[in-house]
Amino acid sequence: MIKKYSQLDKTYWHITPEENVNSILENGLIPQIGARSRNADEPVPAIYLFGSKEEAEDAAMNWLGDEFEETEEENLALLQVKIPTNIEVKKEAFEYQVFEPIPAENIKVIKTL
Repeated sequence: MIKKYSQLDKTYWHITPEENVNSILENGLIPQIGARSRNADEPVPAIYLFGSKEEAEDAAMNWLGDEFEETEEENLALLQVKIPTNIEVKKEAFEYQVFEPIPAENIKVIKTL
C-alpha cells in the first residue's frame, strides 16, 4: 500500500557508505538498483529508508552492516531524510521505499557508523 504523507517534516533514515555522502549532498538520493538490490533481485530502482534512527542504527550494526562489509572497506554514514509532501512512500515489512529522487536540501548527515 502506498501512502502519501501530508507533512514535509516526516523524517526517515538512510544508511550509505561514507564515500557516497558528497554526491548525495550535491545531487540528492536517486532511486537505483545497486549491488545489494541486484543480489536481492529487486526489479525497480528505489531508495530504501528506515522509519526511525534506532532502526537504522540497529540495522547498520547487524544485518545491513554485514551486507556492506562484504563489499565496502570504509565507514557507513547515517542520513536524516525529510520527505517532501509530493513524494510517495511505500511501507514494506521493515523498511520504506521511495521511487522518486529526494532533493539534497532534504538530507542531513547525522554521523558515521
